Amino acid sequence: MDACAGYMHIYFSYIYGGANRFFETVSTPTQLHFYKQKHKYRELEIAVDEIGLTEPYRFLKNFDDTDSLELIAWTQDEAIDYVDTPDTPIGEGYVKLKEITDGSGICRPVDDLLYGRIAIDAGLRENRNIVTIPFVRAVCRTRITMIPQTVEDQVVEEGGTTRAASSIIPSPEDFKFHLYGTRSGVDYNNKANADEVVLEPQCYYEESTGNVLTPWFGSFSSEGKYLKVNVFIRDEQVASFDCAPIELTSVPGNFIDLVIDGHYVKPVMQVRVNGWKVATIESNM
Repeated sequence: MDACAGYMHIYFSYIYGGANRFFETVSTPTQLHFYKQKHKYRELEIAVDEIGLTEPYRFLKNFDDTDSLELIAWTQDEAIDYVDTPDTPIGEGYVKLKEITDGSGICRPVDDLLYGRIAIDAGLRENRNIVTIPFVRAVCRTRITMIPQTVEDQVVEEGGTTRAASSIIPSPEDFKFHLYGTRSGVDYNNKANADEVVLEPQCYYEESTGNVLTPWFGSFSSEGKYLKVNVFIRDEQVASFDCAPIELTSVPGNFIDLVIDGHYVKPVMQVRVNGWKVATIESNM
């Protein structure tokens, strides 16, 4: 019977956010680690063309692939540090957002990170196993749009007359968005956990619309928690709002709208910006 090894068939569910919806497929290789009595005995990197919704990844079982096993899998991403130290508990700290500068807490963008974990009874070596790893989408996508229309300053001339100074449009470098409430890892139950980090996506100017935008960036969120965003212009905080957690399970390609004071609005903010005297900033968000 030792010569008649069974096959292990590995499927990935591609279910994200706990919703019963299928992700199309992954666009990166998938890491798959095997544990027996909390000891890792195999690491696999499964190529994109070996992953499908209907065809499993197959391999012949060896003498380690028996009895109680635990499988942990995640998709690859250059913006992720894959932590694998002997003292790291299983399911904690295997993937962490990569910081732009060590110690800064500001992390690189993440696209779609899928994570899965399952414990199985593999039986004997000659048994065939069909395993479906329940993948969840560990990050959401967030896009922030702020359209500075006019920044005007009143100039007092001789004789007491006033006139409006020339309009000043803040450049993308003047805007900063700090996102709080994100977590650097996923726990045993596929929920965001571990240390809190601060994300600072870079802004850019979209010439076709005149908008100052932030690019897509991934963010872990603790279940039921709001993601808090602070907006700065030239290091002066000008707005603060929450991203409702219900939006975090939006379908891929959707983004989170800004929530200002609990409403979707187009505010007009009067703020004091360092070095700009007193100015009025009219903004569509």
